[in-house]
Amino acid sequence: MRNHKNKLIAAAIMLGVIGWGFGLYKLNHPAPDPVAMSDSTSTISTAISEVAAGKATLIDVRTPAEYAAGHAKGAINFDSVNVQAGQLPNMSKSTKVYVYCHSGSRAAIVQPIMQQAGFTDVTSLGALQSWYDAGGPKA
Repeated sequence: MRNHKNKLIAAAIMLGVIGWGFGLYKLNHPAPDPVAMSDSTSTISTAISEVAAGKATLIDVRTPAEYAAGHAKGAINFDSVNVQAGQLPNMSKSTKVYVYCHSGSRAAIVQPIMQQAGFTDVTSLGALQSWYDAGGPKA
């Protein structure tokens, strides 16, 4: 009987620890803001149209190997490492530019670097998967 009681107490403690861990996780990883998500989807939809119409340039800032493994249709590859080293795409600084990468982190780094270098219209689209999820064509 005592062994059974100890198992119940251990199970209750374990559930408490799991619940605490989940609560801590949720605190540090809040649910996405639906308004921000719709803004992001709208931005990507606009980008898809503008790139298809030749009104904007789409830049994949992943490595050449990542680009070769699959990318958005119409995207050019310009590795974020090059941008961080001070190299910039050879285009007019007034060109409307959209950048993306695998997760969005490299695109978020490249955007302000290009803006500080004088590019007047640079938007980070975040992750390549977001492009696909919004209906953007694959190459």
